[in-house]
Amino acid sequence: MINLRLETALHQMIIHPNKSIKEISIECGYSSPAIFTRAISNYFGLSPLIIRELSSKERMTLYIQKRHGPQPIFTSHFSAAEKPLIVETKTISPLQGIHLIVPANDPAQIQYMFCRLLQIARSHDLYDAQSRMLGIVRPHQTNAYKVFISIDLQKKIPSSLEQTKIKPGKYATFLIKGDPLDRISAAHQFLQQWLPASGYKICDAPSFESFSEDPTVIPYTEPDRRFYVPIEPRN
Repeated sequence: MINLRLETALHQMIIHPNKSIKEISIECGYSSPAIFTRAISNYFGLSPLIIRELSSKERMTLYIQKRHGPQPIFTSHFSAAEKPLIVETKTISPLQGIHLIVPANDPAQIQYMFCRLLQIARSHDLYDAQSRMLGIVRPHQTNAYKVFISIDLQKKIPSSLEQTKIKPGKYATFLIKGDPLDRISAAHQFLQQWLPASGYKICDAPSFESFSEDPTVIPYTEPDRRFYVPIEPRN
């Protein structure tokens, strides 16, 4: 649990470079920046201030290697030769729905939980032709992946079901494919290549991905997925 909190803090430093160390320490549940600094230094071997001096690529590599261990695949994931990410901006309408939580790094479990959630939605007469299946990633919960099915805004969702709302607004969106490490690699490209010159910053809200094919039928790693990151003007 402590490790997850520290990895979440590092994730926050990556995606919110304009947030102060004090803000991040409070959001991650530390009573003071000094205690937070000690915990980060002990876990990552670097202080928050030194981590802030690293490049976006170095911070992302530190995050991945701490979570998954050093692997040769990271070299290719951060290769300068990788294709440029094509990013568009879109305005999204509000969505409500139900969700189940699954580890973000377990593709097989993600597919299984989509199947389970679909059964739940159908048994409560909540699923219809307009429902969408999405995967939600919350910045504060780096290893928590929500499988999500949208429900008509006019329908009342039973209080016994876990509910989530996706806020309306502007999102940066790009295509990804592959396993959870490919999602992290695409996020790295987005943060390093597109975001700094875009005039936008990331909102403190969930990101999500949609699927080109039914995730209850097709394994998570196979279909194209469109990733959506909430953004707002930097100034």
